[in-house]
Amino acid sequence: MLNPITHSLHNAFFSHPDWPEISQSALGKGGLALYDMQESQRVFFAAALGKGTGRRVLCLFPSERLARSAFEDAMQFTGGNAVLLPQEERNFLRGATASQDNAWQRLKALDLMLSGHMCLVIASIEALQDHLPSPEWFASSIITIKPGDALEPHHLALQLAALGYERVDLVEGRGQFALRGDILDCFPPYLDTPARIEFFDVQVDSVRGFDVLTQRSQEPLPSLRIIQAAEHLIPENEREAAVARLLEALAIAEQVPDKSGREMLPLGQPPQPFTPPEEEDLLLQGAIHNMAMWANVVYPPHSLLDWMPDALVLVDTPDRAMQRLDDNLLGFVEAFKAAFAQGNAGAGQAGLLRSRDEVLSSLENRSVIALMALLRGLGGLKPEISIEMRGLGIAPYHSRPQALVDDLKRWQGADYSVFLFSGGQARGQRLREMLEKNNLRLADEDEQEATGI
Repeated sequence: MLNPITHSLHNAFFSHPDWPEISQSALGKGGLALYDMQESQRVFFAAALGKGTGRRVLCLFPSERLARSAFEDAMQFTGGNAVLLPQEERNFLRGATASQDNAWQRLKALDLMLSGHMCLVIASIEALQDHLPSPEWFASSIITIKPGDALEPHHLALQLAALGYERVDLVEGRGQFALRGDILDCFPPYLDTPARIEFFDVQVDSVRGFDVLTQRSQEPLPSLRIIQAAEHLIPENEREAAVARLLEALAIAEQVPDKSGREMLPLGQPPQPFTPPEEEDLLLQGAIHNMAMWANVVYPPHSLLDWMPDALVLVDTPDRAMQRLDDNLLGFVEAFKAAFAQGNAGAGQAGLLRSRDEVLSSLENRSVIALMALLRGLGGLKPEISIEMRGLGIAPYHSRPQALVDDLKRWQGADYSVFLFSGGQARGQRLREMLEKNNLRLADEDEQEATGI
């Protein structure tokens, strides 16, 4: 829920003289460039654009670090209606494991994108280079359970195993389930606490949350949505086609070695034997080991844009973003060469990441808005309209409280409304006490006046 401060921040954009043209251009397909924007101003704009147009917004940043920082701000500006899609971890090494927390966050983000409930999605620009599974596959795998449903516990257990859940004796973490008699515990990746399903014969008697530490049931839930516990899964009716794509890629690499990526090897170094993935695993389980590294082969062509077909796309500092695509691809190529030489990668994996040109091509039929400080370096984007959205930067006040006091008095004298954000309640209280000692009164959120602090 948006608070009064957030409404005021949005209104600062809505009252801009160029806002009608901005919103109209955003809903078209001609492209738009907004310049003279401060870094912190851009995520404000992304949140306001979603609110003002009623459309979802995909905001892409030049790096994962910038995306995470923007997400923290966006959670405040949208009343929590924002989600971060972290970059997927990649590793050619056999037996290498990725961060499980990162995997759960990605699944949660994909689920929210698919549901359409999230107004602002934030990611790094590299997300457009990835090959993702079909959103229709993800949607078809979702299981919804509510009291009164006819459902056999052991059948549900088989379904959960097929969705990538691990069967355990006691559920303690996400992606796990346990079946004990007429009670099935399950911890979907998007939830903060697990759920307990109690059966009466073959009927769902109740659905409740429960505490992981005490294992005690909590308040009843009206229903439970269970999403897959692994991002890379192929539904049963699509597996034969996926196997065919995999075998075709492996066959081409074997028959035409000079075009299979072997030229990427260091000069004079012969490749080591490569053990291809087992197509039987793909056919029976819908997955192969480290399937994320074979996404360009086993999936039909889908990208993040397919998961948000109606979203407005914002690209922060496009010249840096596009350069990041080149750097990311170059780093991947070097990693692939080393892995290929050591027998840890197959030639078909050489096309795992999309190039800058492929990303730009995917954006051609989308509404794209470039956000930047200076109107230069568009990185290949071709906006039809450019508008100045001037923002003034403020130097950090680290260890300079008097400078903050002086600026606040100056802005208050000019009838500005000033909003101060602190890193926590304790810090906010200390800030309040310091400003009140200097004859500056801070209003609470619910008593914010037209002007003041």
